[in-house]
Amino acid sequence: MILALDPVGWAHVAKALAEHVRWARANGVRVPEDVLRLADLASTSASGRQDTSKSTGWAGLATTGPVEPSLLNYNEAAAVLGMGRRSLERLVEAGSLPRVRIGAAVRIRRQDLDEYVEALGGASEARSA
Repeated sequence: MILALDPVGWAHVAKALAEHVRWARANGVRVPEDVLRLADLASTSASGRQDTSKSTGWAGLATTGPVEPSLLNYNEAAAVLGMGRRSLERLVEAGSLPRVRIGAAVRIRRQDLDEYVEALGGASEARSA
């Protein structure tokens, strides 16, 4: 599992952990070493310093920013392609772009969007030759 937070998110985590550590010490509660290391990581990450996951030993935590979703709704997929929702719906209806269902939700795989765009590049190059 990867936890990706921006500096603002890390600042919230750092503040909460700092308050917890202060409370624990004031009440004579032992603070586990991992909690102290996580508090240090959060504080360092909130300040915007890079590559903190290696220096603190928290390999599962990263400050690389948001993770791109694998599945997009029609509006998101249309925005990625730079077109309107109805144009995207036409591509799906024509079979040019596959869709997946998760219960009642209909989604477009990001990988399928990338492959569609790559195929367009090849088609335009073939026409210009």
